[in-house]
Amino acid sequence: MQISEGDGMEIIIFIGIQASGKSEFYKHKFYKTHVRLNLDMLKTRNREKILIEACLNAEQPFVIDNTNPKSEDRKRYVDLAKENECKVIGYYFESSINKSIERNKTREGKERLPDLAIRSTHSKLKLPTLEEGFDELYYVKIDEEDHNFIVEEVFKMINDKTKGAIYGVLIGDALGFPYEFNHKDLIPKWEDIEFTPPNYFKRTYPNIDPGTWSDDSAQTLCLLDSLVSCGKFDLKDFSERLLKWLNEGLWAVDNRVFDCGVQTFSSLRAYEKGMNERESGFISPNGKGNGALMRVMPIAVFHHINGGEKDQIIRDSHEQCLITHGHVCNQVCCALYSLWAKYILEDVEIKQAYNRAVSYLKGYYLKNSLGDYSYELDNIILEGNFSGGGYVVDSIRSVRYVLFKYEDYESVVKGAISLGNDTDTTAAIAGGLAGAYYGFSNIPQRFIDGLRGKELLNVFKL
Repeated sequence: MQISEGDGMEIIIFIGIQASGKSEFYKHKFYKTHVRLNLDMLKTRNREKILIEACLNAEQPFVIDNTNPKSEDRKRYVDLAKENECKVIGYYFESSINKSIERNKTREGKERLPDLAIRSTHSKLKLPTLEEGFDELYYVKIDEEDHNFIVEEVFKMINDKTKGAIYGVLIGDALGFPYEFNHKDLIPKWEDIEFTPPNYFKRTYPNIDPGTWSDDSAQTLCLLDSLVSCGKFDLKDFSERLLKWLNEGLWAVDNRVFDCGVQTFSSLRAYEKGMNERESGFISPNGKGNGALMRVMPIAVFHHINGGEKDQIIRDSHEQCLITHGHVCNQVCCALYSLWAKYILEDVEIKQAYNRAVSYLKGYYLKNSLGDYSYELDNIILEGNFSGGGYVVDSIRSVRYVLFKYEDYESVVKGAISLGNDTDTTAAIAGGLAGAYYGFSNIPQRFIDGLRGKELLNVFKL
């Protein structure tokens, strides 16, 4: 269907579950300029096609006001826009199921939908991306206080703090890996801790170029890639990406895998041989390494950008552990870290953010009668010694120590490395939080310039 080649012609595509504010937004922004096309009103695709052809012939901009939850739903309109040389703009409407159901209850007559219809659409929802072909893409949400619409362009939502969170992990990892497995007394002087260690220090992995990130960052990017591609956390998809990292070097610099934890390796090999992804992380029943904690930052970043609720952050943080580190202790540490990161991204001060995360997590476990999770948090995780080691509880305590002690990104990651032992992972975990709090702009330029593989991040607009 090729008709229009008008310079100012544009097609607007709405995306979002029912009762998320799409029709009200149309009245607010497009009522006087764009024709509204809605399948609930038109009933058939044929009627929709006739009206689309009329709009294209008349060079009349129009809005597709449907739920369009899947990428294939949107593709028909994106392809149509490209075929007719029209500008295509997407608007994704953020809304939780519960809030949409509440709004739906205020509707009357046939406009009110069964709750099941909203839940069904949400189960099919995949977040739109610029890679689908949109010329512009915006996220829309309703302000809870004044009920006005908040509209943000997608690339602008990757701000200094969210960018700092991801780069913070990668640089902390790359800075720390040459010093891995060394006691703190053997770590170089503070001023000598750089991507290239001083000549007097025998570096770990001498055949790996300085500034290269390791398994911590590659798995972090696998999680980020999965979240962006699926529009939500999908354990199966994430598990496949981790396996592709191990076997093919997905998201590894130069596609070279040179470091992999014992528990991660065993679990992924079990998964590869057919074990369910919800069971493979229990192949070492008491395994409490930090391999799931080191990669979890994208959960907080993704939900911060997309307006996700804290309960969902907890659930996703728990679930991403299962493929390699299923023990409850790992799940609790990851949930605590993700909540801490989320509060930091909301501009809460570091110590206050930590305390809020602890309080919220305690309440969540109590509310959901998760006694074993509460026990791990209260009796195992919160208090005790630390040494920068690979035990997940040691890691979260070590990270808390350096975040509370130091006041800029460089000091935090160098402080983490100075603890010795699992230097790359401690610095990655701490670096993510420091990058989120102090921002990408606070990361020294020499670290950014020296980071190998950063061109891979262009796909995420980072």
